[in-house]
Amino acid sequence: MAKVTSKLQVTIPKQLARAYRIAPGDEIQWEAAGEVIRVVPAERSRESIAVEDRLRLFDQASERQQRRERSGARRAPGRKRGWRREDLSRVPALVDTNVLVYRYDPRFPKKQRVATELLRKGISEDSLRVPHQAILEFVAAVTRPLRQGGPLLGPHDARREAEETAASTAR
Repeated sequence: MAKVTSKLQVTIPKQLARAYRIAPGDEIQWEAAGEVIRVVPAERSRESIAVEDRLRLFDQASERQQRRERSGARRAPGRKRGWRREDLSRVPALVDTNVLVYRYDPRFPKKQRVATELLRKGISEDSLRVPHQAILEFVAAVTRPLRQGGPLLGPHDARREAEETAASTAR
């Protein structure tokens, strides 16, 4: 167990520092995670880790999982984890094609409103990404004729909306 100094500093145990390749001078982040605090090493790009090292880490994780499965250890049901799913990742949400289509579909006003609000919020918080495939599927879907008439958008409008959606959600 580590102690907090009078300057509110904490020493990372050597074993953990080695395991996570934290060296003196490295930056770390402190994150609230439910009832616990997570220490997150500064992000390193995947390119900075050699393929052999990435495979070694993957194999180590696979071995840990196999040991857990062999031991039959299971988490007690109903026990508080000390974290929420939202605390696990900072990865933005991926937008499904349907959300993009509903934004332009006046036949479903409630879904249209929800889609518009969701996209606006995601853009303002930088918390979503639109996959290229969703953009292509959007153009195909909104330019396809409906059973009761023409398409939701003409080809020119569909391409324009697709380009602006891609631009407004890109980083």
